[in-house]
Amino acid sequence: MKLDLWKSKIYNGMMLTYGLAAVSLILAVALVANGMFRRNTILHVVPFQVTHEYWASATESSEEYRKQVALSLLSWVSNVTPLSVEYTHKLFLQYVPPDQYGEWSENFGAEAVYVKKNNLNRVFFPTATRVTEDEVIIQGMERRFVGKTETQEEEREYHVKLRMEGWKPYVVSVSAVHLDRTNSADTKPSGTKNQRSS
Repeated sequence: MKLDLWKSKIYNGMMLTYGLAAVSLILAVALVANGMFRRNTILHVVPFQVTHEYWASATESSEEYRKQVALSLLSWVSNVTPLSVEYTHKLFLQYVPPDQYGEWSENFGAEAVYVKKNNLNRVFFPTATRVTEDEVIIQGMERRFVGKTETQEEEREYHVKLRMEGWKPYVVSVSAVHLDRTNSADTKPSGTKNQRSS
């Protein structure tokens, strides 16, 4: 009688052990599969200053998001000094599409040489923004200095085109328009990549 009881307990214990082993194996396989087939981590780029609600997806974004991202990134190219120009351009290039990186890098290299050679300091103070279908227009006052001497102050608009790709905003083009000049040679079309007037 006791022998049958012991056999029964051993059998129940073995069944319980096999059951726990099977559950453990299923969990281990699920964890490994999750790690192997997991999708890429989503990195959401947050603007420097968030003032209103916005939304962004892998391929689209709201007007507010585009406006805040454009304001955040524009400062790296609109405010330059001989000491900071290379570093801020390097930061900006992180948001340039890979297929345009070479062209932007070349143009930035030429601008850095010009800024250093002429000891140019440029500061842009945004005063208004508006968003059209495919670009953000940032209006403001730009002041230029050679060393510490102010040489020019003018109203200017920057036209920034953005594209969402894989949850990341990319700057497709930046162009500048002088608002207080009538000479058409000083106005750059907004459709061209990386065009800026000095």
